[in-house]
Amino acid sequence: MANVNTRIKIFSDSTCDLSDELLSMYDITILPVHVLKGGISYLDGIEISTWNVFEHVNSGGEICTTSAINIAEFQEYLNEVSSQYSAVIILTIDATKLKIAHSELTRQLRQYYKNIYNNPAQ
Repeated sequence: MANVNTRIKIFSDSTCDLSDELLSMYDITILPVHVLKGGISYLDGIEISTWNVFEHVNSGGEICTTSAINIAEFQEYLNEVSSQYSAVIILTIDATKLKIAHSELTRQLRQYYKNIYNNPAQ
């Protein structure tokens, strides 16, 4: 029988575009991806908005790119919640260039949690 006191923390990256209502209802923490604009990295949803990116490109600026949250940043989020939750779920976009980051996140999670289940999309 499952432990009824199990608390699960859900993380997703900022590409999920969930409403504030859903984020609050399910206690989801957003991990901001980095938006690279003009050679400068901005945290999505914190330092730059989708509107800022559209304005930049529509005014003739180069296409912006993104990169995943780095390991040190994720470690800060995990340190904040690890003692409060017995499990963590991380929902992110699966892309080939993110596989190294995914492997490193999995390794770090194993420091906090005994059972790590990894089911990347094939």
